[in-house]
Amino acid sequence: MFFPGDKMERRPEVVKYAIRAGMDIGNHSFSHPYFSELSFEECTEQILSTEVIERRHKLFRFPYGDKGGEHKDRLQEFL
Repeated sequence: MFFPGDKMERRPEVVKYAIRAGMDIGNHSFSHPYFSELSFEECTEQILSTEVIERRHKLFRFPYGDKGGEHKDRLQEFL
């Protein structure tokens, strides 16, 4: 399951339920923006601020399939 961080903060019981049910939890950014509209620094902040369950999630899915436009290559290296 991929959860945006702001939803995880508002509904932690849903995240806990998913974990107890054996689901893998993936990072889906904090506020679900279009990454191509953000600076590289804003993109990395969206990713890092959502890593609340583990130090580094093993799974990440870009919102809307938007992989960051001009920052795509740098973001792939970051992940």
